[in-house]
Amino acid sequence: MLPLEQRSDIFSARKVSGNRPSQLAMQARELFAVPSSPGTGVRKVSQEGGWVRSSTNPTPIFRTRMKRMEQTHHTTLDCSEMSTDGLILQELVARLPDPRVTFPSLDTPYSKYSNINYSAPRHEVHAIREMISQRQAQLSEVTHRLASTEVAVAKIRDFQRQLLEQRKQIVASMEAHQGLISCIRRLPPEILAEIFMRCLPHQLCIKPKSGTAPLILTRICSRWRTVVLNTPRLWRSLDLGCPGRPKMLQENVAFLQNWLSRARGCPLSLVVDACYWGRDNAHKELAELLQPYTSQLARLSFRFNEATVLELLLKDVPMLEHLTLRGEIRSWNRRKISMTQPEPRLRSINLWSNYLTPDDLSLFDPGWANLSRVKVVLRFSPTESNVHAFWTLLQHCPNLDEFVFSTVLATHADMTICPLGTLRHAKLRSLHVAVMQAGLFVNPLTLPNLRHLRISCARIPITWRQEEFKAFLSRSQCQLETLKIVDKKRVSTQEDWAEYTALIPTLEHLNLGGAMVGSV
Repeated sequence: MLPLEQRSDIFSARKVSGNRPSQLAMQARELFAVPSSPGTGVRKVSQEGGWVRSSTNPTPIFRTRMKRMEQTHHTTLDCSEMSTDGLILQELVARLPDPRVTFPSLDTPYSKYSNINYSAPRHEVHAIREMISQRQAQLSEVTHRLASTEVAVAKIRDFQRQLLEQRKQIVASMEAHQGLISCIRRLPPEILAEIFMRCLPHQLCIKPKSGTAPLILTRICSRWRTVVLNTPRLWRSLDLGCPGRPKMLQENVAFLQNWLSRARGCPLSLVVDACYWGRDNAHKELAELLQPYTSQLARLSFRFNEATVLELLLKDVPMLEHLTLRGEIRSWNRRKISMTQPEPRLRSINLWSNYLTPDDLSLFDPGWANLSRVKVVLRFSPTESNVHAFWTLLQHCPNLDEFVFSTVLATHADMTICPLGTLRHAKLRSLHVAVMQAGLFVNPLTLPNLRHLRISCARIPITWRQEEFKAFLSRSQCQLETLKIVDKKRVSTQEDWAEYTALIPTLEHLNLGGAMVGSV
């Protein structure tokens, strides 16, 4: 540790001009004024390590150095000041009592009697009282040292708090200036737009929320807002989900119009939920809002309970490629709805309904012959045969590549209408069905181009593989690559696996549920 005079010289080494005394120097002087017991003076550690008395006032040399330090002024925080702060902190720590200093042993000739019922004789009472007085003096000295230490520690903590605050301000200033030269501030708008595109929610259509993109991106800075508002792709999807709330739509018409107008000429993806609006003016207002943008619709998901809005939306949809309808087609009061597409582009349609019959399909003409993907999901298990709707869709969609239908119910009476192998589809590559009777379902089918088949059934007969399914494969002469059979009432075995792989030499992947999944 440096001698006091040499440490004091350090404080006067800084020669920075300024207008106010060094605050840290003033704090150091306050700290050095450690309180002491009356008449005892300030205690300091001698070179020998023991405690000795010293004068209450600082030494003349130290007092001179402190005076010179207070006369030094500064206006800026530079490296020399920060290094001096470290030396000041060392000086503060040096003024604390040395924790390594130890008192003489506290053991006495009477210590061994402390745990037994010993009564000192009269001639030993005086000696014991002297020892008690000595302990009292030692206790007072330690208490005084503890008070001095607590005062010093409190001031060091205050000094630390100020340094932490200074560091926080310095870091904030540094980061602010680093931001001025950061690369992201120099990115071209086109690159920023690509980054913003990857900030959009993952769902197909965006539900407007102030805390998610793209809205939140408009509140970062003026440059980002300009880029966002001039990137139409960020505004090309919108979820208008307002079930049972036509008033909400009326209150947000301006917001929705601004959103859609920012998409400019981009193809639009919309989700419209008008299922519980009833037969009032709300659906007309919705149609009026969306009418200017129907020519841009590429994807439309519409939930309905009547056909008015859908009929208006599908009047002029030249760019529509994907359509999802959720509702009861039979609720259209037998009114047929057609689409207007000069050059048909619709390739995919999803139908979600409670029931579906060939008569229901006759009310809607989306251009079945052009479709390559059809998905039908019935919310309730059918209680009567609906296999005719399945057959009708296969017949109306000659270019179908992927077909999903859940759930199909066929009866023996249906087989008289469509005999064995009479329903042929030359292009279907992927078929995913949930059926009530697996054997009856495949009997009429001939699918020569089928590559991917998934059948889910409540109970598949044990003889199905060697009878109906084997006959279907023989008729179709298809080269199946993937097969998934889900039997909800029976666990497949190794024997089942062996039979399927023997029946289909071209099979690459087989899934029989549970552990029976893998490459062939």
